[in-house]
Amino acid sequence: MVRVLKPDGLLIACLTRRLAPGMIVHLKWRTHWVTPAQVESWLLESGLENTQRLSFGDRAFCQRLSLAFVGRKPRLAGVRKDDKSTGEPAQKNKNDGLSKLSSLV
Repeated sequence: MVRVLKPDGLLIACLTRRLAPGMIVHLKWRTHWVTPAQVESWLLESGLENTQRLSFGDRAFCQRLSLAFVGRKPRLAGVRKDDKSTGEPAQKNKNDGLSKLSSLV
């Protein structure tokens, strides 16, 4: 999945938690169930940076069954995003997308 992301793109991964309630989903849809440590290591090994685990908030049932992670593909070396109007580097916080995404979940 990381190969098809454009540089600076976000990857959102929703997975089945490796606990007894997650086994229901695993048996019904034949998904793989994982631990948070496994997911984080997979994302880091694939080359993503700024990986974060997202919370489902007060949705307790979802929290027991699922894990949600987000990571960002690094920019290519030597490539800068420029502001088209001034030619200056764009002043954008790299974590803007992550914070917006966190507020949605």
